[in-house]
Amino acid sequence: MGLFGDILRRALPAAAMFIPIPGVNVAVAAGIRGAIGATAGAAMAKKGETRLPIYLSCTECRERTYTTEKNKRNDPQRLEFKKFCPRCRIHTVHREVR
Repeated sequence: MGLFGDILRRALPAAAMFIPIPGVNVAVAAGIRGAIGATAGAAMAKKGETRLPIYLSCTECRERTYTTEKNKRNDPQRLEFKKFCPRCRIHTVHREVR
């Protein structure tokens, strides 16, 4: 923490340690270990790795009216939804097409 931080820690009560001091790291001044760079080595998942864009087509007229995304790990089979088809003008089953 340095000489300045040690002097402040001895002179001020614990509640006053959260006062921002220019040039002193807040996490170090508060005594929190590992707060900085704790996730530096961990790789975050990217959005496009598991989610794929899919098209939903009407089972009666075969028009592709809807697009959505699906998680290929959670739903490996083709999706089916009952949605409104603007061409047929009724609610029909829409299936995923590839």
